[in-house]
Amino acid sequence: MPSSSHTLSHLYKSPLRVVARVLYESRQTHRDRLVRRDEELRDLRQQLRKLQSEERQLRQQFDEQAKRLEEQEQELKELREQPIRLPHDPKPVGHSYGAKMISMCCNLGMTVGFRAAEKALKIIWEYLQLSTKLPVFETIRSWLMRVGVARLIFNKVQAKDSQVVWFVDHSCKVGTEKVLAILGIRIEDLPPPGTPLKHEDLMTLLVATGESWKREDVAREYEALIEETGAPLAIDSDEAVELQEPASALKNGDNSVLVQTDPKHKLANIIKSVIGNSERFEKFQKQLGQTRAAIQQTELSHFTPPKQKTKARFMNLHNTMRWAAMVLWHLSNPHSESRADIQTSRMNEKLGWLRAFGEDVAKWNRCMDVVAVTLKFINEQGLSAGSTRRLKLKLRKLQLCATSRQVVERTLAFVAESEKRLKSLRQPSLRLPMSTEVLESVFGRYKQLEGQHSQGGFTSLLASFATLLKQITAEEVTEAFAAVSTSTMRDWVSNQIGHTLQARKNQAYAEYKVATQAQQ
Repeated sequence: MPSSSHTLSHLYKSPLRVVARVLYESRQTHRDRLVRRDEELRDLRQQLRKLQSEERQLRQQFDEQAKRLEEQEQELKELREQPIRLPHDPKPVGHSYGAKMISMCCNLGMTVGFRAAEKALKIIWEYLQLSTKLPVFETIRSWLMRVGVARLIFNKVQAKDSQVVWFVDHSCKVGTEKVLAILGIRIEDLPPPGTPLKHEDLMTLLVATGESWKREDVAREYEALIEETGAPLAIDSDEAVELQEPASALKNGDNSVLVQTDPKHKLANIIKSVIGNSERFEKFQKQLGQTRAAIQQTELSHFTPPKQKTKARFMNLHNTMRWAAMVLWHLSNPHSESRADIQTSRMNEKLGWLRAFGEDVAKWNRCMDVVAVTLKFINEQGLSAGSTRRLKLKLRKLQLCATSRQVVERTLAFVAESEKRLKSLRQPSLRLPMSTEVLESVFGRYKQLEGQHSQGGFTSLLASFATLLKQITAEEVTEAFAAVSTSTMRDWVSNQIGHTLQARKNQAYAEYKVATQAQQ
């Protein structure tokens, strides 16, 4: 028979109402827990559905990316199998090659030489598996000459009726065969103060050859160029009389053309007059020559003095003075690494004579410090009102001796005289370049281009002289070829250069060949 709560009540220690309340609260707790579990389950199911949806999306994206990757791999495979295609390169009228190709060949030829440029192009084309036809070195040479002649024409137009400074010099090659070159820069194209001139700042206005350049020859070229471009504001050159005297007779409007002396040449002459004629320096030079011959093929060869130039010796004296200071240091430091395999007796025997010139070398190096500071100042600042005062402040910072003070005094006198002549132009804010070093370096570039280490004389390649200042662009090629044909370039060579030494040699051999073949 079922028992009632009254019957079982004796089993509980707590009153029945307390037990009932506890049981009720326990049931409610389990019910709340069940509700929370249901909510959590619903949330988890919702998250699961969301994750499943994201999974489907990611799988779809993965499939799309895999398909795209496969397509790109296939495309890359096809591209690898295809031959290299050159960029679009329109051809100038009447030419087989594009302007970009021509400009690249010209720039490459200027950098490494024409034959080397042809070989380099073949190597590159073989590597790229290109089968297009390449120009031969003679063609590249002809292209460069055409651009050079065109630049001369365009430069004269650009310089016309502008305030221009000329840089004039002539270079001797073989015997009396010389080339006269004139570079120019417009005043508005001058770099800002503190920046030296670069090749790209200048333009070539004249290139001409002659057996000799007398005053009247140079004057004739000056007048002819003035007819085409107008008179320059100033002419910079070395102290050559045949260059400066005709320039001093020129007029620019109501003013005389300002004739300026290149500071490097002027300072070389100052150094020569201060130290070059002394008995001590002559003894030093004699020992220098003997030392070079004695050690250049021995274990002391790394101490060999610089080669002495018979021409412009004092323009390159800083290298000799730097060498002398270096050797004196090693003589005073027997444990230097450069002396590791050299016996002290050998060092003293061959180079010890320099100790007797220690004080002289110190004085001469101070003189070279004056030259270095002055050239840096003029190359970067040019000549303007107040140049003498500003240069004097810089030279005061140097450690001077009695000899170097003489160099300072003469240098400041030279700059002061140049500044005084500048005032004659009556343009107070005018700043002019003075140095012709940039022109001399162009001569060096030309000789390197032509490979004139042999005494072969100037050739028709002189027509390319104007291209040495800056790189050639495709746009310039198009304009140059439209203005200058091959026949025009050849006419320029014939008129301006005439029969060069190399041309006369070729003619002599050709006449000999024809005569001997006729006899046979």
